[in-house]
Amino acid sequence: MDGVAGCSRLRFWVTATVTATVVVLPVYLLHIRPIIGRISRRRKSKRPHGLDIISEPDNADDVTFEIVAVHGLGADSEHTWTAAAVESPDPDSKDRRRIHLLRDLLKHDFPSARILAFAHNSDWLIDAPVTTAHQIGHRMLVELANYRSKYRRVPIIFIGHSFGGIIIKEALCRSGDTARDIVDSTSGIIFLGTPHQGSLVSTPGAILAWVTGALGSQTGLLVSLMSCRPELDDLDANFHRCMKEKEQRTQKTEIIAFCEQRSTYFAGISVGMESSSIHLLNVEMLTSFSLCPWPQPEAVMVLNLYPSTQTTQD
Repeated sequence: MDGVAGCSRLRFWVTATVTATVVVLPVYLLHIRPIIGRISRRRKSKRPHGLDIISEPDNADDVTFEIVAVHGLGADSEHTWTAAAVESPDPDSKDRRRIHLLRDLLKHDFPSARILAFAHNSDWLIDAPVTTAHQIGHRMLVELANYRSKYRRVPIIFIGHSFGGIIIKEALCRSGDTARDIVDSTSGIIFLGTPHQGSLVSTPGAILAWVTGALGSQTGLLVSLMSCRPELDDLDANFHRCMKEKEQRTQKTEIIAFCEQRSTYFAGISVGMESSSIHLLNVEMLTSFSLCPWPQPEAVMVLNLYPSTQTTQD
């Protein structure tokens, strides 16, 4: 009997090992290994931190408004806004020209704008800091207020990519005169794939961070972005109240949110448009576009926070 039980246990462990290898190895090769590779390269390069001036008119008096761009979770303020040029003759060429959204496009389209990028360390995998979206939002608010104190007051347009949109909302929802001044100066906000209701991808990410905790990975930011977190609902409610109060004091803030209409698959998990939606929205189709960092034909919806907001369709 002992021999039979021993054989059964052996078969169990062999089966479990083979199953784990079949399931885990493809995920590691397709998703985790490239991420670790990017982290290793990132450690070797100097990353910007805080507010970075992308461009501004030579004469400060010529500035008519400011654009403040905020990148997403675990991202880089330079690479987030950069993509390969579409017109490149050879898509696979290493010499393919890179286009920076802020520096190469917005700078020329809006020469009277002062364009700023806020860089933050929101890494979660390996040697990651212990921080929260609330803390990062506070740092951005303080740095932006200090910087703007040197110049005359002009309107602000925020652009938040993914988690960057959460940071913007956290900054604007703070109490005090500093936050109120920034809020009253905010004339527009553009959310690019911001997970207002959380993200399904954060769950496997949190598990990976927990497994690699000995290497300095942190689960805090990922846990805060899990789907249907009450903290995200509270932030949505506070943001809605903040925008309504600002509208009564000064004027309405134009707010547009982009999200993918079709699902993107990451490690076998479908990431649909629901998490990028905000409650109480008026939804209109705009164009075909992809918010993914890899080429993929997706349709995108433009979501207006308030029915009275006007949009144009392409």
